[in-house]
Parts: sequence; structure tokens; C-alpha cells
Amino acid sequence: MYKLLIVHLLICLIFYIYLRKNKNSLEKVIYKIVMVLFIPIFGFAYFGIIYILDKRKYKDENVLSDYEEYIKNTISSANLKINNLKKERNLVPISEAFILNSNSVKRELIINIVKSNPLKHIDILEKALENEDTEVSHYAASAITELKSYFMENIQRETVKYEKDKENIEVLISYLNTIKQYIDSGFLEGRQLKKYEQLYSDKLEELLAKYKVEARYFIEKINLDIKLEDFNSARRYCKIFYENYKDDEEPYIMFMKIFYILRDQVSFSRALDNLMNSNIRFSNEALNMVRFWIAGEKNER
Repeated sequence: MYKLLIVHLLICLIFYIYLRKNKNSLEKVIYKIVMVLFIPIFGFAYFGIIYILDKRKYKDENVLSDYEEYIKNTISSANLKINNLKKERNLVPISEAFILNSNSVKRELIINIVKSNPLKHIDILEKALENEDTEVSHYAASAITELKSYFMENIQRETVKYEKDKENIEVLISYLNTIKQYIDSGFLEGRQLKKYEQLYSDKLEELLAKYKVEARYFIEKINLDIKLEDFNSARRYCKIFYENYKDDEEPYIMFMKIFYILRDQVSFSRALDNLMNSNIRFSNEALNMVRFWIAGEKNER
């Protein structure tokens, strides 16, 4: 009997050491030791059963957690594929989509263009005018009519503002932007186009007489003079441009552009030499342009 008691106490001691090593709280240790100490065999059996059940529960929870993670990853992967597919679809230009699809899809495309930003897709609207589907051509015609009205109203509004406050630089720039937007729309042609280009050129001249801070206005003025074949004005503004931006490559480039168009090889070579002998660091665009012109000069000789 005493031997059994000693064995039981030794087992309880081992169990106590095991509990402490596993960092059980003192309350749990006392509770479990009391149970196994005063209820021999059954106390150990009770805690053994609880241990097995806890292990199974933990395993089930892990399986469930892993399954939930798998589902989440699957959904994320599916969403990623869908998003990538949408991006690939968006990469197809609207112009190509308009050519390749059925009339019902074309109608939907035109409606979406009209609702979103028709100013960006004027070329597509103009192509749609010739479409065999009457609904598509009707939507396009209505949109173009609205856009033309929009441009004319903007021009009229900005003209009134400009006439009231001609000395205001911001008002003048706003007026210029409105004119340029109308020119770039593609709606103007023939005499009407030339009329607005001349108006734009005149207002650029007015701006540059007061405001020389932005080089882009010089470039626009010179390019427009070249287009209108007013080369004397183009040369004059190249000189003014150079005087204000001596450390930039653009004035040299604009000079060379004029001389290249006029086939003035001597002046072109002089402008090129001036650029090459300057301390200006060329942009890739300037380098490519100069190479193109030099190649053209060699071919003509």
C-alpha cells in the first residue's frame, strides 16, 4: 500500500514539474495537482482526455484556418486576373474597338464617349458620322453639334472678357487657350481655320510683348508663323526668343527649323555651328532633330 502511495506521489511530482515547464499559471497547476493527487488514476485519465480533445480541436481549427486562407487567396487571385483582364481590354484603343465591334457595341461606345469626355475623342466622333448604322451616326452628329456650340460659346465668352480687360495677362492667356483648343479640335478648316490661326498668332504677339516668362509661347508663335508662311515674323521672334533664352537649345532649334524649311543651307549651318559651340546640354529630342536635318542636308547635296 505504501509503495503504491509513494509511486503515486512521484507521478504527481513529475506531473507538477511538467506543468511548470509548460508555463501553466499557478492556479492551473494547483487545480490539476489537487485533482490528480486526491483522485488517483481518474484524475490523470480526465486530464489525458481533455488534452487529446484540445489537440484535435486545435488541429481542426488549423485546418479551417488553412482552408479560409486558401479561399481568400483563390478569391484574390481571381480578382487579380479579372483586374488584369480589364486592364488588357482598356489597352485596346477606342478607335480599334469602334472598327472591330458590332453596331450595338459601337452605339454603346459612342454613348460612353458622349457621357465621359467627347473632347478627347473628336476624331472618333467624326469617323462615326460615316457609319452605316443610323443610330451611331445620329449620336455622333448630335455630339459634334453640341461640341461646336460649346466651342463657339467659349470663344464668345472669352472674347467678351478679353475686350473688357485687355491688360490682364491671365485673361489673355485664358483667351489664347480657348482659341487653341478650338483650332486643335479639328472642326475648323479652310478659311475658318486660317482666320482663327491668324487670331491666335496676333494674340500670341500681344502676350509676348508683355510676358516672356514661358518659352512655350515663343515656340507656338514661331511654329504658327511658319505654318502661315510669315517667315519674317518667324525670324523676328526667333531673335527675341534667343535674346531671352540664350542658355536653352530651343531658340537654336527654331532658327534651324526655319532655315531648313527655307532651304537656306548657309544660315542653317551657321545656326548649327552656334549650337554645337555652345555649352548647352542637348536633349535626346534635339539630338534626333539635328541628326534628321543634317541627313536631309546631305541627301540634297
